[in-house]
Amino acid sequence: MVQIKKDDGTWEDVTNKTEMEEAIMDSTKKKYTASFHTPFMTRPLVNDFGFQGVGRSVDAVLDGTYITPTSMDEITKQFIKHLKQPEHATAAGDYPTSLPTTEFKKYWLKAREHTSCYPGPLSFSTMKASTQDDITAELECVMTRIPVFAGFTPQRWRR
Repeated sequence: MVQIKKDDGTWEDVTNKTEMEEAIMDSTKKKYTASFHTPFMTRPLVNDFGFQGVGRSVDAVLDGTYITPTSMDEITKQFIKHLKQPEHATAAGDYPTSLPTTEFKKYWLKAREHTSCYPGPLSFSTMKASTQDDITAELECVMTRIPVFAGFTPQRWRR
């Protein structure tokens, strides 16, 4: 059974297989086309940025030199202006890549294992417990920095 919202705002239960499939396809289509009318998915921004958001226009937005089209609404112009990368974060190497072990331990101690999820055999509780031992906490702290330095995301972090 699926429920569909009717035009008058009420909900209808659908149990017929064909009608259910149509309702699910309609819902999926709405989900994946919901952004089609937004500024970055319509002209003129889609012409500048494309669908992947890469290229010279993106670089211009990040360095604050992008000139918004005059026909653009003021809210979108302001939004683009605020996408400028902060000065302190533009030079290579200026990103914070280290976290003192004391801070690492403090963050993990705040974690609530009953409301947090952690994929794989290691649970949030296991990670939190590692903060009780200085050597283990230092190892975990160093291991979490490796992806930042190496520029990759471990598979288990991608969920």
